[in-house]
This record gives sequence, C-alpha cells and structure tokens, in this order.
Amino acid sequence: MFAMVRQVLKRLERVLAQLDAKRLGREASVQMFQCFAKIEKLGAAGKALCAHQVSESGAWFDTGQRSPAHFVASVAGHSSSPSM
Repeated sequence: MFAMVRQVLKRLERVLAQLDAKRLGREASVQMFQCFAKIEKLGAAGKALCAHQVSESGAWFDTGQRSPAHFVASVAGHSSSPSM
C-alpha cells in the first residue's frame, strides 16, 4: 500500500512541477481547482487515519520528536506551541 501512495505522490509532484496555471483556460482552471481540492481532502483523510496509529503505536518516538503532537506539527510544517 505504501508503494502505491508514494507513486501517487511522485506523480502529483511531477504534475505540479509542470503546471503553468496562467496557461489554463477558464474551464480547465475550475476543473483543476476542483481536482486539487479533492486531493487536499483525501490527503487530510489519509493523515487522520494514520495519525492515530502513529500515536498509539509509539512510532512517533522513533522520529526524535517529543510527543505525537510535535511529530504531527513537524510533518505538517506547523508549530506545536499554543497560540497566544
């Protein structure tokens, strides 16, 4: 399963590397936006499904992070500090 997800990720990276949004027509820009919105939702769902297992299994500990929350924040590119 992981190999399949990595393959999808690599394909999406290639698509984005080649994407020139300024060259999209009106209809294509709407369609592409809708596709990327769905990709974003699917990615969030995948993260949610795996986050619990990362936490429960203790796998986050192997990453050198201080807690599951710190691991999630580091992968997502966010701070794990509370907002002020």
